[in-house]
Amino acid sequence: NLSEYGYLEKSKRGYWKLSKRGAEKAAALSTGKLFHIIYPDDVPGNVVEGAKRKVAVNTYERSAEARQKCIEYYGYKCSVCGFDFFEAYGDRGRHFIHVHHIVPISSIGESYVVDPISDLRPICPNCHAMVHRTDPPCSIEELKQIIKASSSNHVD
Repeated sequence: NLSEYGYLEKSKRGYWKLSKRGAEKAAALSTGKLFHIIYPDDVPGNVVEGAKRKVAVNTYERSAEARQKCIEYYGYKCSVCGFDFFEAYGDRGRHFIHVHHIVPISSIGESYVVDPISDLRPICPNCHAMVHRTDPPCSIEELKQIIKASSSNHVD
C-alpha cells in the first residue's frame, strides 16, 4: 500500500496526494511524471470489473432553481472553452451542460444562499473535470490560460 510506505498523504475532500517522499520517488521516474503505478505482483491474471460495493459519502444539496437561473443568464455554452452540445450533437445535445460552483460547496461546509449569476457557471464536462483535477480546483480563468498556452504550443 502506497500510503503505508509514506508515498501518499490524505488531502481535503477524500483525495490522496503525493507526499514529499512520493514526489521524490516519482521524480526519479524517467518521465518525471507519475500517472499510475502498477507493480508486477499487483496485476492479477484475470481483471474483473462490475463487482458491487457499498460506499458512504457526504453529498451537498444543489438547487435546481439556481442551476436553471445560471443557464438562463449564461446559456448552454461552456464558460471555459465555448463548446455547445446542441451545435455539436443536434437534438441529442440540446439543454446539456454541467454547472460549476466557483467556490466548491464542500469548502464552505454549511448551507448558504447561492447567487446563480456570481457563484455558478455553465461548463462542459471535460472542462469541469479539468478544473477539479487539483484541490483546490483551479479557476475558470486559469483553465482558459492553460488551454490558450497549450494550443499555442501545438503547431500543425
